[in-house]
Amino acid sequence: LVGCTARESSQYGIYLERSSPLIRGGAMENNTLDGIYCTWLSSPQIVGNRIRLNGSDGIELAGYASSNRNSLPVIWGNALEGNTNYALNANTYYLPAGVVISARSNWWGTAVGQLIGARIYDYQDTTTSPWVDSGNWLDAPGGRPAQGRYVFGIITNDTIWRLSDQRIGVIGPVTVASNAVLTVEAGVTVEFF
Repeated sequence: LVGCTARESSQYGIYLERSSPLIRGGAMENNTLDGIYCTWLSSPQIVGNRIRLNGSDGIELAGYASSNRNSLPVIWGNALEGNTNYALNANTYYLPAGVVISARSNWWGTAVGQLIGARIYDYQDTTTSPWVDSGNWLDAPGGRPAQGRYVFGIITNDTIWRLSDQRIGVIGPVTVASNAVLTVEAGVTVEFF
């Protein structure tokens, strides 16, 4: 689905069930429910779209808590703004603590990292949802990615946060496993979002 528009639908702009298309360069706007709804093993590539002003969520990812039918999309370079509920709502996944949704380099309606988390419904909101990696968000629609290295989750290997990383953005809980060492070089800026 390249360059397609789904606008003012009485339901979802795009509904995906057991489907994994490329959705690129389109617009999902002003739909009554979600701009894009993914369920039952849907793993689309959602790249460079305008997903805005929808009556519920910009993108909703609905899993199944009782079996492994999780949707695992890649969400990159989109403008997700002005949706009624969440820009991205990932919910009810099977074994959610071990699932990460790749949603890097998107415009979330703001370039303020502390505000982006409130526009994403994920593991930080409920333990039945997967993690969403929203690092390196864009500074404007179609803009430049935020500089630095963005982290969350469990550090299982010895890790060094280096001055050359420009900054470390902590976008969720970080746990250092008992067999690992985290070293933070002198002068590194660590920001918590």
